Amino acid sequence: MSRFSAQGAELDSDGLPRFEDFLTTLSDLKLGEVIGEGQFGAVHIGKYFGDVVAIKTQKRSTVTIENYILRELSVLKYVRHENLLEYIGACNQLGSGGELNTLYIVTEYAQNGELFTLLRSSSSSSSMSSSPRPLGLKFLCKIALGCLDALSYLHKKKIIHRDIKSENILLDANFVPKLSDFGMARAVRDKVAHAMTICGTDAYMSPEMLFDEEYR
Repeated sequence: MSRFSAQGAELDSDGLPRFEDFLTTLSDLKLGEVIGEGQFGAVHIGKYFGDVVAIKTQKRSTVTIENYILRELSVLKYVRHENLLEYIGACNQLGSGGELNTLYIVTEYAQNGELFTLLRSSSSSSSMSSSPRPLGLKFLCKIALGCLDALSYLHKKKIIHRDIKSENILLDANFVPKLSDFGMARAVRDKVAHAMTICGTDAYMSPEMLFDEEYR
């Protein structure tokens, strides 16, 4: 039985609450420049009732993408932790025929971007500097501890992320790490070993996932 608590919400096949809360109004959003692009859409800096936010836009075009989107929203809405990206709202844009076209997901804005970008810039020369600037051990330990706190919180709720990588760790204005991108997440319903679908990013996968083995 999953420990995921969502006030009696119906659960989907991954053990997560079904997401049906598309209550944010598109007219309340103001999209700015694109600050990131992924496999399924783009992320804009924007404003929501005057507050600076991040707005992810995603096309609702296939069953695979639809499942990915709804899974991410299910986790974002029902979890709250300092080191998890804060969910604000979501809304749909309809096509000319009234069909679902584009989804807008509003979250807090992580001003310092992806951890991946920071790590890369600290290990290679840039046009602004003749030599790389290594990150301090204390700073790196702070990032690692924040990520571990976020994972501990999720695991206590029997949720596994399944795609941990530096690209999915965002940094706010104070360089507090924020774990993001829950499209691969699922709830674990019991304590026995599970054979799960292979997913995630190859370079970051555990050996048992790579070899399609059961794991706990």
